[in-house]
Amino acid sequence: MNEFVNLRNECLMSSEQVNTDCVNYVTVELVDRCIRKLKKGKACGPDNLCAEHLLFAHPSLVIHLQLLFSMILQHGFVPTDFGCGISIPLIKDKTGNVNDVDNYRAITLSSVISKLFEMVVLDTCDDAVATDSLQFGFKSSVGCMDAIFMLKSTVKYFIDRGSSVFVASLDIKKAFDRVNHFKLYKSLLLAGIPVVIVDVLCDWYGKLCFVVRWNNAISRHFTVGSGVRQGSCVSCNF
Repeated sequence: MNEFVNLRNECLMSSEQVNTDCVNYVTVELVDRCIRKLKKGKACGPDNLCAEHLLFAHPSLVIHLQLLFSMILQHGFVPTDFGCGISIPLIKDKTGNVNDVDNYRAITLSSVISKLFEMVVLDTCDDAVATDSLQFGFKSSVGCMDAIFMLKSTVKYFIDRGSSVFVASLDIKKAFDRVNHFKLYKSLLLAGIPVVIVDVLCDWYGKLCFVVRWNNAISRHFTVGSGVRQGSCVSCNF
């Protein structure tokens, strides 16, 4: 935590990384464009709103959302409901042991307005979160098939020339669930993410609160102190 605070203070002294221009970057046109990218047919979050509510709402809603998102960035404060989520455990292998916790994966339903805000944030710092061209995960228009093709092509290239090929794989179990928040904030600052956006994430992650829904039963609320938000488009990019 101390390392993050020290780095943040250093960044505040740099006019480039304070970069409050990202607040002005949030326009009505940007919000409207992000709304059009929302996927239809998804389940509602804790607020009982879905993408269709925003897609087919009165155009004046876009103006109100633009004002909300601009104020969030200006003050580094997100609504408490942005941190709320409903986790639903889904069984992986129906023929396996249903009493084994490792046989379940959880999906999380969150506020659609918070998802929209995430899309706006990603658009404002798109250059800072650019990844290597050889990364295929969490990118649009590429995926597993591209990675498999690249692997096969590389192996074939060396084998055809009489060379041996050695392959190593790394499986980081539940990596997204065990991320230290302050190390994440530090990494974002080092990557060039503006301080105002990192401050918003600090406030946001300090409000993470979930319930588990099993059939019609809902558990008590519990807080989350590590890991990135499941189902968030920001999580896989940051």
